[in-house]
Amino acid sequence: IDPVDELELEDELEDTIAVPFYKAKIIKSTFQINDRQYHPGYLEYIKQQSHNSTGIINKSESPNVSNIQLEPEKVVPIGKLEESQYQLLHQLLDKNKDLFAKSLQTPEGEHIIITEEVPPIKKRVYRTAPKKNEFIESEINDMLEQGLIEPSTSP
Repeated sequence: IDPVDELELEDELEDTIAVPFYKAKIIKSTFQINDRQYHPGYLEYIKQQSHNSTGIINKSESPNVSNIQLEPEKVVPIGKLEESQYQLLHQLLDKNKDLFAKSLQTPEGEHIIITEEVPPIKKRVYRTAPKKNEFIESEINDMLEQGLIEPSTSP
């Protein structure tokens, strides 16, 4: 494989913009995308720029698909909406426009961890008493259920 061709291919891919498609279903004060329900206070990120915070909702040429225009040249299809759902979505976006991120980028920052020449503590794996094992396992299961930790396959 010629590395030059790979770079040209990557450059071509950068020019194409993938537009996500979300099929939204509005139910009272929540809305549903795929299998997940969202409350307006927990809206997930929708890419937009600060000069266009709410976006514009337009009916598309197709009668079964509505679109949201988030940026001047970016239209995101949102699927089939009835007129009442269309109005609710428009109100929801307008009411919660301050919840949307203004940029994809996070502000860069430099972080320094001062260790004061102290090496990290290393310990070998050691056995614990069966009673302590039960306690440790129950604590781990509780934290897993609460979503505080997640399973890992690291060594």
